[in-house]
Amino acid sequence: MTPEEKRDLADALKKWRGSAPASAAANVLGIPRRTLEGIEQGRGFSYPVLLRHALKTMEPPHGNAS
Repeated sequence: MTPEEKRDLADALKKWRGSAPASAAANVLGIPRRTLEGIEQGRGFSYPVLLRHALKTMEPPHGNAS
């Protein structure tokens, strides 16, 4: 992945997650929380096409109401 692709994936994931906790978003996606945090920090992901598809088709977690 190019740096721009990593940044775009990070932005898409952050938008999908919204204000929900990272652990809730990771649980919905079936990935470790630390992996999700790494993607959001621009470290990339081995399966970006699959992740983008999941973000389009899966319901995002609900944000923390507190």
